Amino acid sequence: MEKFYRTLHPRPVVLIGSGSVKAGEINFMACSWITPIAEDVPSVGFACDKEHYTRELIDKYRQFSVNITEDIDLIWKVGTVSGRELNKVEAFDIKIEVGKALDVPLK
Repeated sequence: MEKFYRTLHPRPVVLIGSGSVKAGEINFMACSWITPIAEDVPSVGFACDKEHYTRELIDKYRQFSVNITEDIDLIWKVGTVSGRELNKVEAFDIKIEVGKALDVPLK
């Protein structure tokens, strides 16, 4: 059963947007551990370590976005560096929009 986890791959990957566009604190994280939780109040759950910058921004601003993209290069880039070390929006020229209901970054 060595490397049994390979039976669980591939999984879809999304970009989790966190922070506040107005405050200028924005981060994106690549995430494949995501699942729907409820439909009546649209909810999703995803895995994010408590030490991650994404988690820090979600705790601070109490919001996040789930962005579906086919841009494999961007997924790889945002998934291999911490937003604490690098402004990913500037470094990877990510064109963002502001959410309609929340001040959350959208890709």
